[in-house]
Amino acid sequence: MALRMIELILPRDHAERLKESFDATDFEVLGMWTEDLDDDKKLVRVLASAGGTEAVLDDFEKRFSWLKDYRVVLLPAEATLPRIPEPKPEDKPKKVVGRINREELYTDVLETAKLSRVFVVMVALSTVVAAVGLVRDSSVIVLSAMVIAPLLGPNIALALAATLGDRQLGRTAMRSSAAGFSLAIVMAVLYGLIFRVSPNTSEIASRTRVGFGDIALALAAGTAGALSLTTGASGTLIGVM
Repeated sequence: MALRMIELILPRDHAERLKESFDATDFEVLGMWTEDLDDDKKLVRVLASAGGTEAVLDDFEKRFSWLKDYRVVLLPAEATLPRIPEPKPEDKPKKVVGRINREELYTDVLETAKLSRVFVVMVALSTVVAAVGLVRDSSVIVLSAMVIAPLLGPNIALALAATLGDRQLGRTAMRSSAAGFSLAIVMAVLYGLIFRVSPNTSEIASRTRVGFGDIALALAAGTAGALSLTTGASGTLIGVM
């Protein structure tokens, strides 16, 4: 069971309303601790499963976002002792989703979508690796460029922006994608002008023919990538590329 620790800071006289939020969202509290702070504020720590945090955080925003001292911090809880037993299927809350919180996903995706010096360098390096692999007709070298995959982050961010209707995230993703794509094209053209490239190599020729199998492969890989990212198992993204 993936766990999260919610740290909530709010005025002391509003802390009693937390139970209303928990009841309204069928939120399962695995553990809760409170601590009085200065200036009539209270710190509340809540241990919960990762899949159940999104609904209650949305409810927190509706109830407490207008408060001056309101702040929520969501932290990953790697482990807890004593161990929490897995609930039986019939005891699991129906509203719990099998993915990470939307705000976690947004934060992770935003960092990979920003146009930065590291992003530009990674695009340049992956372009060189891919170009060498195509010229040498080496699938292993081409695969190495796919593993680097600097444009994967902006593409995922653009998909998330379209899903959430977030224009700012969409603009950030499109700006990074356009910059990366343009740099890759320019470097590829320069590489082709400097070195002798034969379009008859299998690695180049195979990428000029698109069939239904390629479309099915793209859909399957995209679905696998979305599942791995939203469930927090981002390590499987290498296989998607």
